[in-house]
Amino acid sequence: MISHASGGGPCSVRARPWPVARAGQRRPAASHVCARTPDQVVLNCACAYAVDQSMHAVDIADQLSRLPAQPTAALLVLRVVEDPDASPAELGRIVAMDPALSVRVMRLANAPHNGPGSVVHSAERAVYQLGFTTVKAIAAAAASTLLADDVRLGPPSYWIHSIAVASGAAVASDVLGIAENEAFSAGLLHDIGSAVLHRSDPARYDDMVAGVSPGQLGRAERELFGTTHPETGARALELWHFPPPLVEAIRDHHEPVSSASPLTQAVILGEALAERVEPLHLAEGSPRLGETVAALGLAPAHERMLVERTRSEIDKIAAFLGVVR
Repeated sequence: MISHASGGGPCSVRARPWPVARAGQRRPAASHVCARTPDQVVLNCACAYAVDQSMHAVDIADQLSRLPAQPTAALLVLRVVEDPDASPAELGRIVAMDPALSVRVMRLANAPHNGPGSVVHSAERAVYQLGFTTVKAIAAAAASTLLADDVRLGPPSYWIHSIAVASGAAVASDVLGIAENEAFSAGLLHDIGSAVLHRSDPARYDDMVAGVSPGQLGRAERELFGTTHPETGARALELWHFPPPLVEAIRDHHEPVSSASPLTQAVILGEALAERVEPLHLAEGSPRLGETVAALGLAPAHERMLVERTRSEIDKIAAFLGVVR
């Protein structure tokens, strides 16, 4: 399936077209196919297919590169782009609050042609590494696409949940001894695989979520798509050379907290805090806060403090974005 092009550069791999399955036919066994991404702003090329043996293939990287920004973030980005006095810090703050925008800038910042020592763990850092002009172009393109096409990123609850978990993970970072901005990025992107699977077949994914029992989402995803949202999200970020700890946190955020890495623990605790503060009762289920706090060896007093700080952080972000909750 794969042929190598000469000349190197950001995209030095080409592929023959992926065969289209007709009615009644099965797709080939799982394989990885590289192709140039349609996102013309992003120079890095890294694509793969996660193949459902009985249904259809999900082009992970292509779907992820097409994810739209949310309306509020898109409008704020365009406002910053048009402001001659806007700062990189201001743009970085907005980008860091939107999963699709964060993926775009972190993907480019972690591209192989930027060098082996350029691992970027947060959207804010990516803004500084890439430069204000480059990030403005990426963000403006993503925002303009959203406003022109009126498209949305996954189910309506996705963005709210992502912001809430990011806030909880950032708060948890303090007691877990890890960097706050890295925890926020991991929390924001923890369910990016759900958005990819949803975008591949929105109606089917919505029907699946509507009919699944709490805590059974992973099993339903595997039956329908041949993969799960943690696997899908981790595979996409791995292909785009995101930092291994972040990839691990995305992949393992539904695993037991006691054996998880510190960054993964922040996401798991962040999800438990988010469900306490902003309960959405999602089909994937959420870890119980009390059990999670106990498993991490934290005192009951920590639980109350973490809840209040998470609520405060979510309120601040909602006010900044002008979101009515």
